[in-house]
Amino acid sequence: MLVLAVALIRTRAVPLWQSILLIVAAIAAFGAPGGGVAGAVGHAPLAFVLVAFAVRLWRGSGAEATAAQRTSRVAVAG
Repeated sequence: MLVLAVALIRTRAVPLWQSILLIVAAIAAFGAPGGGVAGAVGHAPLAFVLVAFAVRLWRGSGAEATAAQRTSRVAVAG
């Protein structure tokens, strides 16, 4: 997850806050116990950021996705 977060920061594929939250959430989840209230609290940030990534992927990213699709079509057509 940390490598993914660094890659997302470098490529700027998602807003910076999501990548930073992924780093914090991965560290918190690593230290959280496996069950109970403490486990739920420790894993909640990770669940939140993964849902944020899923929503962004599900909705698409608008103009960025359209530009990427045009680029891929040109590469395939060329």
